[in-house]
Amino acid sequence: MAKLNGWKPTFIEALRKSGNVRASCQAAGITRQAAYHARHKLPTFADAWDHALADAVDVLEMTAWRRAQEYSDGLIKFLLKAHRRDLYGDHMRQEISGADGKPIEIEINWDDGDGSTD
Repeated sequence: MAKLNGWKPTFIEALRKSGNVRASCQAAGITRQAAYHARHKLPTFADAWDHALADAVDVLEMTAWRRAQEYSDGLIKFLLKAHRRDLYGDHMRQEISGADGKPIEIEINWDDGDGSTD
């Protein structure tokens, strides 16, 4: 992996500690636009960004586990849903069927509006 230079290591470390792009930009002395531009243009930076966020969420998950055991803090539930929706989000599957559970039949009329089919 290529080494990050300039403001990027400071940004990545701040992101790892905070999980917050704005705070990381402030720590690195850059704008959000500069950060997102670099993320878009530099795959190595984008990869480091993703890993830093994953690390930040790992700390959040560890904190959530501890707080759940100690306090059962409802706020943690929402934080986990926001950051790891695939694991902690609400999941719902809805199946739609016709009368008596039979398949729904759909008829598509491909005419051009004048009633003809050619």
